[in-house]
Formats: sequence, structure tokens, C-alpha cells
Amino acid sequence: MKLKNIIREATAALKRNWVRSILTILGISVGVGAFICVVAIGNAGSSSIEKQLQNLGDNFIWIEAGSRARNGVRYGARGDRTLILGDATAIVGQVPLVKSMSPNADGHTQVVYAGENWVTMFRGVTPVFLQIRRWNMKLGAFFTEADVDATAPVCVLGQTVVDNLFGNEDPIGKTIRVHSMPCKVVGVLQAKGFSATGQDQDDFIVMPFTTVQKRITGTFWLDDIFCSAVSREAMPEATKQIVALLRERHHLNPTEADDFNIRRPEDVVQAQLATSDAFAATSAAASAARCTSPFATYKVTTSIAKAAIASRVTIVRATRTMVCPCSPECVAIALFLMNSFLSWSQPIGSKRIVGA
Repeated sequence: MKLKNIIREATAALKRNWVRSILTILGISVGVGAFICVVAIGNAGSSSIEKQLQNLGDNFIWIEAGSRARNGVRYGARGDRTLILGDATAIVGQVPLVKSMSPNADGHTQVVYAGENWVTMFRGVTPVFLQIRRWNMKLGAFFTEADVDATAPVCVLGQTVVDNLFGNEDPIGKTIRVHSMPCKVVGVLQAKGFSATGQDQDDFIVMPFTTVQKRITGTFWLDDIFCSAVSREAMPEATKQIVALLRERHHLNPTEADDFNIRRPEDVVQAQLATSDAFAATSAAASAARCTSPFATYKVTTSIAKAAIASRVTIVRATRTMVCPCSPECVAIALFLMNSFLSWSQPIGSKRIVGA
């Protein structure tokens, strides 16, 4: 059959069934559009989560003071005061998979400037904190090792603190009161916004940890130790070595629980990223499956909920304090309803495969 005859017969068939032809074209267009939108939404979610991963830190391992039971009573996280500077220096000196470390002593206090005041969090760290947490400076400069050694009353502000104390005024060189201590502002951190858990990452001030310990808290122990592993692949092994070292230093026998907690916030975001990828793949499959039947669509979208629940379990296991804020089950139900609607709106006369 010649091509000319094929085109002529096809054109005649389209004219005879022009309503069905228009509805078929419309159905295909809606299906392709839904597929593209779902994939685009999944990719956008993955990009957002990858950005969160970059903001967490440079292969960040977070060691937190823990808790041990005394007379049957557990005092919760940071109930023990067993983390000291010697632990921090031992980690960076004896664990080759850890390339840098910063001690951390923190708390909450009121900061005052002129007629304004703000209750915020303070952190006592070292200059390497910037590299470990991948933080950039917006104004001024970070304090130096000389400031740490001299217990200098200097501080670097987060953007939220600047907004509430100074407004549009330049804070560099100004003196604020931190816990009744005059403190000179030497820099402002670049804003990071809210974390995946809804916490304002810019609502804090940073000072030398020696200044915090000697002039504010009056203590010698640490609340946290921030570490950076040599690579992402080395993080699990580095964590094992840190646990073994701290248990040895704290003289814990095999039957005793750890008196510290180790978090890897990167695991949380990696689990979220896996969830996002699962949504993108299975949602696209659900959009494609709509052309068969609502039952087929239901089977595909059910796999979304299963993947989401599995990812949520992974997130909860990764850390006890950070939980994925999304509701994947609701997303799965919404996708099922959307694809069911598209399936029910198929053109009249199109073939349905019942029970596929």
C-alpha cells in the first residue's frame, strides 16, 4: 500500500470519528503532562534535599554528651558531664579518618544591644567550626586561634540575631552584652535559613569555647564535639573508631551503655533523598499506569507508601532527634486519587484492562 493511500484512509477515519479522535488526543496530552509534572516535582524535591545535605557540614559527625542510669533514673541527653577537651583532642589525634574537630559548649542566654534584646543560643567553638559546618561569612571575619587562647570576648552573629538586635545597622565593631559580659561583634555568618526539622539555623551567636567556659558557664566539660571525616565513605568506620576510643577513655566495661551519643545528620538527609527518588520513580510509573485501569494505578501507588514508610523507619533509626517532616502516606493517597481521576476520564471507547 502506498503512503498516499495510507494517509488518505487515516484522514478519512479521523473525520468519521472526530469526537473520539479529539478525546484520545486530549487523554494522551493529559497523561504526558501528568508524567512530566510528577518527574519535575520529584527532581525539585531531590535538589532541595541535596542542598540540605551540603548545608549540614563537611562529612559531619556529631558527638553529643549522653546519659547513664543512676539508681534507675535516666537524665536524658546531655545528662552526663563526661565529654572533656581531652576527648576531643584524642579523637583528632588517634582516629586517622577524622581530619578536623571543634569542641562545643553551648546554652541559651539573653543578648542586649542599646534598647533591644533577644534570647538566643550561644556556641563556644574553634575557628575550624566554619569548615566543619560549611558556613560562610557575610560580614567581617571569624575569630582566630589567638582569640581562643586569649579567652577574648569576641563573637560572630547569626543573621536572625542581627535582624532582631541591629535591624539595618552595621553590627561589625559594635559591643553587645552576652550574659552581662561585654562582647565585641567581629563578624556575621551567611544565612542558611530553616533546617529540615523547622529549626532556625541562624538564631545563635558563636564565641571562642574558652570564653564560654571561663566567662559564661564556668564549667570545663563539653556539650558536643563536632568532627569532619576525611570522606563520606569513611564516616561509618570513623564512627566505630570514635565509639571505641571514647569507651576506652571513659572506662566503660562491655556491659555498660555509652555515656555519649553519636549522630550523623547526613544519614537523615540521605534517607530523605532516597524517599524523594522513590517518589519520583513510582509516581512516574503511576502516571504511566493510569492508561490501564484504576486497579493497576492503585498497585503502583501502594508501592509509594511502602517505600515511604521504609524510608521513614531509616530516618528514625539514623537519629532520635531528627525525623522527616513529610507525610508520604498522604502523598501516596493523593497520587492514587489523581491517577484514578485521569483513568476514569479516559476517552470513550478506549480499552481498559480490568484487574491488570
